[in-house]
Amino acid sequence: MIALDAETGKALWDQAYGDVRAGESATVALVVKNLVIVGSSGGEFGVRGHLDAFDLDTGERVWRTYTVSKPGELRVRDLAR
Repeated sequence: MIALDAETGKALWDQAYGDVRAGESATVALVVKNLVIVGSSGGEFGVRGHLDAFDLDTGERVWRTYTVSKPGELRVRDLAR
């Protein structure tokens, strides 16, 4: 992922996302307050889907949650409770 300055077009930060060798790729990015949220794709290659949130200013990953939990892991729907 590359964040660009809207006025100058210069790169603000560059952050690797996913592993293309494993068949992982990114879907659409959505900005919510100070986070850039990105989903993954690649389920046809056996990739475990996830959503990641990155700090808008620095590009550092803030959190990751998987769309399908492993046994014993907290499920996304449990976060709403």
